[in-house]
Amino acid sequence: MYCKKCKIVFEADRCPLCGSKKLQVPQPDDLCFLTEVDQIWSGMLEDVLQQNEIPNLKQSTMGAGIALKAGSMLERIRFYVRYEDFSKAAELVEELFPSSDVSACDDCV
Repeated sequence: MYCKKCKIVFEADRCPLCGSKKLQVPQPDDLCFLTEVDQIWSGMLEDVLQQNEIPNLKQSTMGAGIALKAGSMLERIRFYVRYEDFSKAAELVEELFPSSDVSACDDCV
């Protein structure tokens, strides 16, 4: 199932993040949350996704003003990919970050 609000794919009848029951079957072009990484690793992950021809969307967890004031070392970047690319992208993330938990939830597929 897919939660449009949280942009995650999971196997349950309720979203594990927001608890919503308004779910749908994921469509090929639905944006899905892939991972959240420190800013320092975001460039490497973006390059790997581009090399594998996986379009992605990046979103900072803090605004530009706060990032400038607090410093980029505290910034985290969220990556989203299309559902049709999700499995391949998740494999790449696992290869890059094998020992760390970079997913938002353990229930995500």
